[in-house]
Amino acid sequence: MTSVVTGKTGEYRVFAELLRHGFDVYQPLADDHGVDCIVKSKTGNRHIDIQIRTSATTDFNIHYIGKDYFYVLYSEMEKKLWIIPSEKFLDFHECDDGKGRWRKSNPSEKKRSEFYKQYEYDLTKDEGPGFDELRKTLNS
Repeated sequence: MTSVVTGKTGEYRVFAELLRHGFDVYQPLADDHGVDCIVKSKTGNRHIDIQIRTSATTDFNIHYIGKDYFYVLYSEMEKKLWIIPSEKFLDFHECDDGKGRWRKSNPSEKKRSEFYKQYEYDLTKDEGPGFDELRKTLNS
């Protein structure tokens, strides 16, 4: 399977899971700004932009597109989603070099595991806190 097919398959899997969990999902006609879908609150007064990253394994190619959106990472191998606010993701993965510039950090495997666990949703067990932060942010 090509990387394009893997990516599109993952996007549609994430769309289906968002719909299954009660979110209103909208897909832009063009993906010029890294937004793969938008979820809207039931009242319509709040929306969240989402960038979906799919991997056959757990090695995700992440693109920085700013704050105030969510990353949804989908691993085909593990059948898991990680639904992470971009600000928390960026704070965890980048650190200030003291000169106002940002660089990627390389956290230990234990720290990575602890960080990702709080945003994980296991599709095989249909459980995990993954959707909690998205729902909380959307309803705030």
